[in-house]
Amino acid sequence: MVEIGGYAHKARDWSAGGACIEGFAEAVAIGNILSGHLYWADDRRRLGFAAEVMRLDPGGALALRWLDLPLAIQQEMEAQIG
Repeated sequence: MVEIGGYAHKARDWSAGGACIEGFAEAVAIGNILSGHLYWADDRRRLGFAAEVMRLDPGGALALRWLDLPLAIQQEMEAQIG
């Protein structure tokens, strides 16, 4: 899950490099830096992140590139993928 501005979004196409989220309603532009919290849907931990907006799709899909990804989340992502 990706939480930005107090709103949680389910991540799709996620990796250690970035993620795409849907239903993003805030006004942003490509190149904007966003911060928030990452967490697994069944986990109480909330780990901070920073990401750059790389793509905006019609309908509110937003592609992010991680700039500051917590090591714990990165390792867990790699374990899920690998």
